[in-house]
Amino acid sequence: MPNFAATKTFDILEPALELFVSLFTTAITTPGYLRGWTALHVAVNVEVVDYLLSIGLNIEDRDENGYTPFLDACLDGRLPVVERLIQSNYYCTDKCSSNIVCRLQLGKTALHVAGNVEVVDYLLSIGLNIEDHDKNGSTPFLGACRVGRLPVVERLIQSKMDQQRYI
Repeated sequence: MPNFAATKTFDILEPALELFVSLFTTAITTPGYLRGWTALHVAVNVEVVDYLLSIGLNIEDRDENGYTPFLDACLDGRLPVVERLIQSNYYCTDKCSSNIVCRLQLGKTALHVAGNVEVVDYLLSIGLNIEDHDKNGSTPFLGACRVGRLPVVERLIQSKMDQQRYI
């Protein structure tokens, strides 16, 4: 006869075990993992983000490149994580462009580093300024052109960007 108590315990512990294996594998296989990344910088789903925040990981930690977990999620195109961090009131949506956690030291916003169209659309929908300049004068459009993110470039052209200034 099967041991139902043991099965139920395993079902409860399985998500935690998967999280541990995922974080351990990331730590071993990702070059540069020790460059200031916290588990929150690399969290890939909202459940993990919620758990890490509940145990006190610092949302304002920056890696060696100045990225917060929010900026890393934008860069990597992890839209559910981006949305969760905004919805969880860790960032003030009406001031996200000026919020220190939403900017790199050189003034780049989350929109400057957005890694895919879905993140760009979301950031625009919450009011990030498509014409915002970093300290070098670069806009999100110029940044996307520089790193070759064609879908992002196309989306920014389709948006309300002042095309006369760049095209």
